[in-house]
Amino acid sequence: MPVLPATLGGAGVPAAAASSVPAVALQPAEARLLADFAPQDSPARLATLTMLVGQALAHNAQYQVAMRGVAEARALARMAGAARLPVVALQAQARRTSFDNPDLEATEREHYVAAGLALDGDLDIFGRLRAMAQAARERYAGSEQGLAAVRAGLIAETLRAYSLVVSSREALRVLEAHDTDQRRLDAYTARQFDVGLISRDQRDAVRAATLGHHAATVAAASRYATAQRALAILTGYAPASMVDGSDGVAALAASPLPLAALRDLDARILLDRPDIRQAEAELRARHADIGAARAAFFPSIHLTTGVGSVSDALGGLFKPGSRAWTFNPAISLPIFDGGRNQAQLDAAELRKDAGVASYAQAIEAAFQEVAGALDQQRALEAEAAARSERRTLLTRRADATAQRVAQGLQDATELLAERLRTEDAALAHIDAARDLALNRVRLLHAFYGTAFSLHPSLHQE
Repeated sequence: MPVLPATLGGAGVPAAAASSVPAVALQPAEARLLADFAPQDSPARLATLTMLVGQALAHNAQYQVAMRGVAEARALARMAGAARLPVVALQAQARRTSFDNPDLEATEREHYVAAGLALDGDLDIFGRLRAMAQAARERYAGSEQGLAAVRAGLIAETLRAYSLVVSSREALRVLEAHDTDQRRLDAYTARQFDVGLISRDQRDAVRAATLGHHAATVAAASRYATAQRALAILTGYAPASMVDGSDGVAALAASPLPLAALRDLDARILLDRPDIRQAEAELRARHADIGAARAAFFPSIHLTTGVGSVSDALGGLFKPGSRAWTFNPAISLPIFDGGRNQAQLDAAELRKDAGVASYAQAIEAAFQEVAGALDQQRALEAEAAARSERRTLLTRRADATAQRVAQGLQDATELLAERLRTEDAALAHIDAARDLALNRVRLLHAFYGTAFSLHPSLHQE
């Protein structure tokens, strides 16, 4: 059953319900991915991300469905493999037939008991069963790669949700300070208007700005609550205290990715991505389907044989002279089937052609995803650096204004205005850092399953 709060507006669930499912252990490559994303000087945040991702893997319904799909594909592969082997069964039967007609009773009467071992199976001379088993094995392998792709997407979604929680909380704090400063400025201008120092238009302009800032603060609180709920649902309502708030979203975007090294990587590294491997396995399965469809044009040979004991009474089954054996071969050669076999072969070949196109599409999409993220990463890093510098300059200017106000050289309203501009710059920097962190998640997701997550040398410019 899903873990949900008692009410629609609830923000949490009982601790026992939240921890009812143990977290899933991460693979070494996934642990390295989280280490790449988390700040290098924050082991607490790395532990937080590891816990959240493990909880998400344990609670996510889509991942659970994908796991069941792999188990089903494994069972189907075993079934297809077992179809190539003969069935050995222990059989026993009794038969008694009597007629009222004395002539039939004398010639057709049956009365016996039989028991023995029976062997029943097809001779796969033309490879139909072999091809079907190969197709099932390839689809099983593809389902495992599909599970890895779902796992990669879930990890990336957890990192995105975590980044949004951190950035929205940081933005809310800035806007709350922004709202406080704006209210002070509003109160100050109200006193100025009361004594006639400013006009009504000036007073109304400040009042309108105050209302706008307050509305922005309320909206930011709503975005923060939404981000928290999204992460909570994703992770099965992991404890909110585990979302470390000691540093902001800028720390998640602080470690630059080795763009030069990534751009110089061989594009064939993307062939190791699980979604591409899944498409490749499905393509091999469709090739095997063609082999099975072609084998349907050839004769099928079915063999039934058995050895046992036959007697006219149950007590005589194991007496000397009661042994018996049967051998029933059967061969079937299709002559007219209304075009069914040809249609099956045509369909298999068309599915193979579609599989080739799907495989090419998966490769092209992966290349476009990585190239686009690399191009955007450079622009986002430049934007974040510019906004960070602007924030630093405005903070320095606000500090200088505060000193002059303390010395009586400037009016207090100028300090409030400087602080508001600094807070606006801080919000812009938070937005840039958030976009940069989200693009880093996009890149790490794009390289999931490849050698990128296994070679520390790629992190050295």
